[in-house]
Amino acid sequence: MYMAMLGAAAFINWRGGLKTSQGMFWFAVGGVFGWPFAIALCAPFVFEEGLLALFGDGEARFETAIRVVRGVTATFILVVRYNPTLSRILLIASAKVTSSSISVSTPSSTEK
Repeated sequence: MYMAMLGAAAFINWRGGLKTSQGMFWFAVGGVFGWPFAIALCAPFVFEEGLLALFGDGEARFETAIRVVRGVTATFILVVRYNPTLSRILLIASAKVTSSSISVSTPSSTEK
């Protein structure tokens, strides 16, 4: 619950610019290490960011997209790093991709 409080505070505090990525990160920390539903508490704040971007100009949309991408990236890294089941699944999937060879057959000049 402390992480949810930090996440909400990051979204609410607009001094020095919007802190969308920090808020998303704190909610993710709460979801990974404590209460999994805490990640869903981030949704209303991200929805508000979307509305602000929708009614803003092109620069506001771009800045919102950057903040959301940073937050999603930080959340993904945190979840992959500290969730052992997901880490194993991604490791197995990457091993299968690297071990499989993709062969491309080209038609020979004699075939018609």
